[in-house]
Amino acid sequence: MTGQSQINTPDVTVVIPTYNSGRYIVAALDSILSQQGVSLEVIVVDDGSTDDTLDYLAPYLEDEKVSTDHNQNNLGPNANFNKCIKLGTGRYIIVFGHDDVMYENHLASLVQAMDVASQAAIGYTQADWIDENGNFIRRADHVGHLPVSYTGGRDEIVDLLSHDNYINPSTVIYRREYIPSLTLDNGNMTTGHLLAGDWEQWLRIARTRPDFVFLHQASIGYRIHEGQISSRFYADSRPLREHAEILEMMLSEKAILDRLQKSAASIWNLYYGRLINYPAAIQEEMRERTKSILSQLFGRKPKFDPAISLLLFAENNDEQVFETLDSLSACTDHDFEVVLINGGGQAIESRLATYGFPVTYVRGAAGGMDAERKCDAEKVARGKQAVRVEAGTRLSSAWFDKIY
Repeated sequence: MTGQSQINTPDVTVVIPTYNSGRYIVAALDSILSQQGVSLEVIVVDDGSTDDTLDYLAPYLEDEKVSTDHNQNNLGPNANFNKCIKLGTGRYIIVFGHDDVMYENHLASLVQAMDVASQAAIGYTQADWIDENGNFIRRADHVGHLPVSYTGGRDEIVDLLSHDNYINPSTVIYRREYIPSLTLDNGNMTTGHLLAGDWEQWLRIARTRPDFVFLHQASIGYRIHEGQISSRFYADSRPLREHAEILEMMLSEKAILDRLQKSAASIWNLYYGRLINYPAAIQEEMRERTKSILSQLFGRKPKFDPAISLLLFAENNDEQVFETLDSLSACTDHDFEVVLINGGGQAIESRLATYGFPVTYVRGAAGGMDAERKCDAEKVARGKQAVRVEAGTRLSSAWFDKIY
């Protein structure tokens, strides 16, 4: 490792894993070094860059807070991350994307929040999306982000499986003292084979340290460009396969199975909503794994091919929709699923979590329910028979007996 070192323990170690990041590394470093209100050290870990990254780094080594580490061989993103998370001496550690930037007060606000939440292993914020040139695209206000800052009091496991991965790795701050208790059996923080390893990591951390810190502020700029790993992740069926693997991992944990089954509808909806966007050949290939996930989530009651698909349409009639859904809670002995199409009204997916039967939720664009969207419901339906149900209809076992 080259560069000068600090004698006192800093508040934060910021480690930047780099690979051919000459275009962006200066902006990242400048944004980090301009942070006020905390003491910090910055370590750049280069993973065998073949561009001019090292030339851009050279002037920064004159700053005593900055040092570099060079991998003799290219480790790849996961292995390099596992190296980075162990470096430095700060009370907190951040592994920061080489193409991202920090905004004013990002570090100070996170450290302040973490200092008063000693039970929390990690904290995170929101982010802005920026383009290759640093121009603002939009605030990344994920559906999984609560509208206020919080410390604990949330089931992160259920919510991460219901809303997808809502935690951007560059926004995350780790409490160093807890890291040894959060790693895999091999001592690594992230798995070697999963590109969605950060999603698995947050779930694993939540099992041991359930209280996360969240600041409802977009205090980093997350750069969107063709060269980033996440832009290639969704190019094939890998997201679906890794989603299934992560679900299988979680469902194998007896300590949390009851919580997952209580929120089975929302967890299933996220997975099945992803599955149905793939070609029929991939859906068929995933069929047995999907059937297993379904049966474990719902206590081995529903069938993968139910007898009836109930098609329910939400068009600014939320209370009537939930009257129908509530009535179905007494009908779970029957073999059915619900396909709920929202025709552009208010988002209602957060209220679906507690139903003990499969609900496939499709959110349409604003402007009402057109014929095409209604046809989408029939395409999504898995039942041998599809039945449209008027919102507000209270269903019963007697109703199902007549349908059969």
